[in-house]
Amino acid sequence: MSYEYPFYSISKIRAFMDARNANPLKKWGQNFITDPNTLDFIINSIDKEALAKSDSIAEIGIGLGALTHKLALLHKKMFLFEIDPVYVENMKSMEYFDSANSELCEGDVLKTIEILENKKVFLMGNLPYYITSEILTSSLKSIPQLTGAIFMVQKEFADRICNEISSLSIFVSAFGKFSYLKKISPSCFYPKPDASSALIRFTPANHAYTKTQIDKLELLLKTFFWGKRKTIGKSIAEAPFLDSKEFNSDYPNLRQEILDSLALNKIELRLRPEELKIEDYHAILKSFI
Repeated sequence: MSYEYPFYSISKIRAFMDARNANPLKKWGQNFITDPNTLDFIINSIDKEALAKSDSIAEIGIGLGALTHKLALLHKKMFLFEIDPVYVENMKSMEYFDSANSELCEGDVLKTIEILENKKVFLMGNLPYYITSEILTSSLKSIPQLTGAIFMVQKEFADRICNEISSLSIFVSAFGKFSYLKKISPSCFYPKPDASSALIRFTPANHAYTKTQIDKLELLLKTFFWGKRKTIGKSIAEAPFLDSKEFNSDYPNLRQEILDSLALNKIELRLRPEELKIEDYHAILKSFI
């Protein structure tokens, strides 16, 4: 397949938009990669073993097809997620688009990601900054056979999920490990985003927690992190998430279960949540049934 991608040129992107009376929409995080070296780095960062285990590749936010046309060369079934009908229609006209071996999933990815529930899939995406957390957590929960992933995210987000103790970094660690690959300059995009981006790679864990354990972990993290600078003991006593039916109708005894697990693992109530190690949270999680 021979295809020359035209949209490394900003003038050609603008011409494409003008012809369709369209514009890159900030509300959907539309910043198109215009640097071919960045695209090559992304492709070369795909774990070959993970790809071999995959039946398919999925891409969140196909845009103008900068990454899509390179993923097509990997000869896997493709699931392509896009919220903007302009780019959905454009993809249908691309010569590299194989309608027999590709599925276009139009609309909000948070509502359509479940199509991958039973797929062994490698996931890619240049994620909109404003819903990055929601997309990541929904993907991890919805795709139990996820073989791996590479995402473009805001650099600040990448630092938080890869290098800091936060409710998000702890939650995703239940599914696997995120590693920081590379900072990407705003100049590699059109329009230029306000902040630098970064590439992160997800490698799934060998273990698997149950849905009940994951549900309880979400409630635990909401409880521990809801009050700024509170100790975990104070948060357990005061957090609304453990008593409210709006948040927790399924596990009414979770408060005592958490307290019992903390005592079992010799974790002191005077500590703040960011003072615990990732291993401490996994010890708590493993005690949940």
